[in-house]
Amino acid sequence: MKNRAAYMVGLNKMEIRETPVPEPKAGEVLVKIEYVGICGSDVHYFKDGRCGDFVVDGELMLGHEAGGVVEKLGEGVTDLKVGDKVALEPGITCGHCEFCKSGRYNLCPDVVFLATPPVQGCNEDYITFPADMCFKLPEGMSTKEGALIEPFAVGLHAAHQGKVGMGDQCIILGSGCIGLAIASQVPGARVVLGELDEGALRICRQNIRRNSLSGRVVPMQTDAREKPEKSLGEFQCIVSNPPYIPRADIDGLDVSVRDYEPHLALDGGEDGLDFYRSISEKWKDALVPGGRLYFEVGIGQADSVLRIMRAQGFGDIQVIKDLHDIPRVVFGTLCTEV
Repeated sequence: MKNRAAYMVGLNKMEIRETPVPEPKAGEVLVKIEYVGICGSDVHYFKDGRCGDFVVDGELMLGHEAGGVVEKLGEGVTDLKVGDKVALEPGITCGHCEFCKSGRYNLCPDVVFLATPPVQGCNEDYITFPADMCFKLPEGMSTKEGALIEPFAVGLHAAHQGKVGMGDQCIILGSGCIGLAIASQVPGARVVLGELDEGALRICRQNIRRNSLSGRVVPMQTDAREKPEKSLGEFQCIVSNPPYIPRADIDGLDVSVRDYEPHLALDGGEDGLDFYRSISEKWKDALVPGGRLYFEVGIGQADSVLRIMRAQGFGDIQVIKDLHDIPRVVFGTLCTEV
């Protein structure tokens, strides 16, 4: 067997190499990787050489969203067998701390996350991996679908955090995969995907059809900076990942972003916070009392967004860090009394 591995050897440079096929140790399995997703963090490393405080120093194998097939068992592995299709948990934890033992292993202080410098990723043919961090896929699920489980879980977690249930209405300001993931995981929910760009709306409509969600997901053209029409009704949850780059910083972005991404999706105004102000102020009336507003935020913006939401009558405001320990999501509950 040959093991081909893709290494990032410089900005925008990738090199394919043949490396030895590793042998699984006790408690590990050898997995033949069939699919690896491309995450936003992979793009940041590849284009910019960093993601937040994590900086590429030397060569780095990217990729942490993976699905594959068990090829070989290490000593002591009994829960998996050769031929099982699995999805890899990208964060390898200690298994012994109070968080791991209580089932909240995502909070493990000693987590080692794939493709996070200096830890290598899984963009290769074969990888040895802890068996208890490999999740067996059910019959009928492909390894391609398995590779999408980790990003799919983001939408699922948002639905749970937002307490979206059967019959609830949820609006996603943006037409990407998170809104579709919420809709697919809450079968009775009505989801509205708001998008300003007509081209993005066309892609959104295609994705709705491909995922058989036409009956419950409604795409509509809307400007998040404007007050919504009352005819939209009220929602239990609003989710938005708005443009948050300060206008003066756009010219200094990597050319792959500056010259190819629509500036409409980048420009957050003079300080990068225009959309957070507009949505918090103008869209709060579209929430039911006790409804929740969720924002993804840029690096260093969490405290400012928290203050903006608090000034608009949101309480119980919380900040969630991403897997790189960067404050990434700010959400709060609309209070009936301020």
